[in-house]
Amino acid sequence: MKTVYRMVVLFLLVCGLGWLDQGLAQAAFSGKVEGTKTGAAIIIGKNIWLEVGNTGLDTVKSNSGVRGQIWLKTRTDGEGNFSVTLPAGTYELIVWERGMTPQSDTINVPGAGYVAGLTRANPSFYHSSLSFAAEERKAAGAPPTPPPAVQLAIEGTVTGPKNGVTIIVGKNIWLEVGNTGEDKIRSNTGSRGVIVARVRTNQTGQFSIPVRAGTYEVIFWERGSTPQSETVTVPGPALNVGLTRANPSFYHANLALAVEGSPASGGNPPAANPEPEKRTEPPQSPTGKVTNLALRKAATQSSIYYGTGIDQSAACGVDGVIAPDKDPHNMFHTRLDSPAWWQVDLGQVSQLARIKLHNRQNCADRAKTIQVMLSTDGQRWETVYSHNGTVWDVLNLNVSGKTARFVKLQLREPNYFHLFEVEVWGTP
Repeated sequence: MKTVYRMVVLFLLVCGLGWLDQGLAQAAFSGKVEGTKTGAAIIIGKNIWLEVGNTGLDTVKSNSGVRGQIWLKTRTDGEGNFSVTLPAGTYELIVWERGMTPQSDTINVPGAGYVAGLTRANPSFYHSSLSFAAEERKAAGAPPTPPPAVQLAIEGTVTGPKNGVTIIVGKNIWLEVGNTGEDKIRSNTGSRGVIVARVRTNQTGQFSIPVRAGTYEVIFWERGSTPQSETVTVPGPALNVGLTRANPSFYHANLALAVEGSPASGGNPPAANPEPEKRTEPPQSPTGKVTNLALRKAATQSSIYYGTGIDQSAACGVDGVIAPDKDPHNMFHTRLDSPAWWQVDLGQVSQLARIKLHNRQNCADRAKTIQVMLSTDGQRWETVYSHNGTVWDVLNLNVSGKTARFVKLQLREPNYFHLFEVEVWGTP
């Protein structure tokens, strides 16, 4: 009797589990994802959920107190369609694409006609990369797991920064340190340097930059700190970079780019950081070339908001970095003032052509009562523009024929005041 019992147990151990799992009816599940630009990742599992990170990195995790399992990962085709085969049952389905707001649903297999719609994320830097903290199912009878649909990334932490660190990823580039306080990113001699991505760390120094597999030069730069450069191979381990204050402290005051920003040479910039907008200069005046007179000039504001823990002083409004390339926290930002204002000194009385203002993407309504004032001496002011109270993104104001040394922006109601960038085009 014991011999028969042992044989039954052995049979179950060797064959039974596989037979039980394979006995689950295999069924089809298909659907379509609308709004996808490059093909969406489809993740199907049990006891899983999607944690949305505030640095751009999302993570598929197990439900609290249970072991989540990822049964299948695949992608939609060029028209957004997908079709998979799974044992009949109930699953969690996650639809994810870089730069888009992901979708999660509970599905029943078999099933057909599933439809999901994706829309652009706001802020746009959200959902730039995807990682997995739930295990992938390996039990008998489960379908083979396709190659992961997740993008590769350069990830890590920068320690020591005070205000957030600019990270430049590129190929054939190097950092030239200037002795006047201005550093420049240049192409290697005899090569065409290309900037693949340009982002900023979050408030805790973390970063995640989706890229294709390959080797890159990564430059870490912060105003007033000694920059660091790394040659990084992707895929590879996370980076841990430390920055220290520069000596003398006036070094590394500004950063300029002497190479083009392009996704060429194998680059794959994240949706959160598209190429900077093309700046169109107005025609040249008889007195000389029209330039951005406000760039890196002395600026002041009514107060400084310190709630984000990074630099949001007046200088951030004339640092030359324009949304959407700019980190959403890197802007000038006042406290709740009455009135709240920001001002730049052009250095001398100049002939103006136009003023271009770049609003913050969220909380944009706070600048709906903005007015623009000009002065030649900082004492007597002329209001040349008052906004009509609607929410705006970019204002391009014609101020041809006006002369000024000081440009002041002010709100007509008590509020916080913040803009990404202020450009004042004209001739000295």
